[in-house]
Amino acid sequence: MDNKQGVQDITAPVVVMVMVMPKDGATGIGLATPVVLMTFSIPLDFKTVNSANFQLHTNGMMISLSVTLSSDKRTVTLIASLAASSIVTAVATSRVKDLLENFLVDFNSTFSTASISDPD
Repeated sequence: MDNKQGVQDITAPVVVMVMVMPKDGATGIGLATPVVLMTFSIPLDFKTVNSANFQLHTNGMMISLSVTLSSDKRTVTLIASLAASSIVTAVATSRVKDLLENFLVDFNSTFSTASISDPD
């Protein structure tokens, strides 16, 4: 698709790695903060931001979650109840696209949760 200058934009959106929380490989993540944030290099098409294209897997099983997109369309928040002592993988599929219809390359990031819930 062409941008405002009439030049075809073929640059796919990418996850800005620094802004994935928890970070890939993190351990002992508390259960009281079960939020995964992914910040993208460019705004996303809101129609592709959903639980089919953004997923959380706990010990290999997909879990139920809520997916939200920030007002600037660059930050996706995944909210779910996480189990203790689990390996969690956050996934963004290649069905996610930006406003110029460039598709994301499949992305995933894995972390582990703490063995017991954090005290309130």
